[in-house]
Amino acid sequence: MTAAPDFFQAVVGYRAWHVDDDGWLRPWTFTARAWEPGVNVAVCARDHRHAAPVSNCMCGLYALTDPADRRLNFRADQAVGAVAAWGEMEVHRSGFRAQQACVVALALPDRLGDGARARLERAAERYGVPLVPAAMLSLEARRHGAPLPAGLWGPGPFDGGGGAGGAGGVGVGRQRAAPGLDGARDDGRPARGIALVAHLWLETALGGVVVGATG
Repeated sequence: MTAAPDFFQAVVGYRAWHVDDDGWLRPWTFTARAWEPGVNVAVCARDHRHAAPVSNCMCGLYALTDPADRRLNFRADQAVGAVAAWGEMEVHRSGFRAQQACVVALALPDRLGDGARARLERAAERYGVPLVPAAMLSLEARRHGAPLPAGLWGPGPFDGGGGAGGAGGVGVGRQRAAPGLDGARDDGRPARGIALVAHLWLETALGGVVVGATG
């Protein structure tokens, strides 16, 4: 585990949820519990004895660092949005798991059917966040925090620096971020865990699972 600096404002990230007809945002993986409007606090569903997130578990509130990540697909049954996260964090090259987070914006794709658009509008109203054009999502997110600094972490499985079978492993670190939401309304996506005995890391993506060897 790599030491990481403290940050004095919220960290912004991007993720997707299944969006119900009534506007609730539910994770695609591990749990069907919907995100709450306002602050969401991570709880480990497997072991309540530790506070989430921890490095040797899959718990935490997930987000990706790149709004253009290919896993953020715009589909009729899905909502893509931005979150502001703070507290203890487990960070890897393409995203993070946070202790606390809130939804700060939802994206409106260029092409969307009437039914899907209505679900997104209901979700934006329920969570009290703006529904912005997809191209403006990153700009809106930065009103509520800052992205993780580029190059802060070591190479991960998608950089060619230690992916499946590589010796470099996954760049992972732990940090603490402060809220600093600048007046935002308070409120994962692929989920990653490490199988310590098998020396494997697993990351769920929409429609599949990516597997690689740890360092």
